[in-house]
Amino acid sequence: MTTHNGNPANHLFAYTVDEYDAGNGKKAKTWTRIGAAFPHKEGTGFNVQLRALPIDGRIVLFTIAVTALTT
Repeated sequence: MTTHNGNPANHLFAYTVDEYDAGNGKKAKTWTRIGAAFPHKEGTGFNVQLRALPIDGRIVLFTIAVTALTT
């Protein structure tokens, strides 16, 4: 994915989350990276670049630092 505008540490990864029954009576989640957000070059705000759209319309954004800790 092409990154734009500034320091990659300021970028956010975009995910969609699917929750399902894990078969043992508990719920599980699958996180799928679908894009990124990066600071807009002309002021506050972000540009969002998606490679897919979530079925439920929910997009979760995480910083690169948080993503590195959880993967």
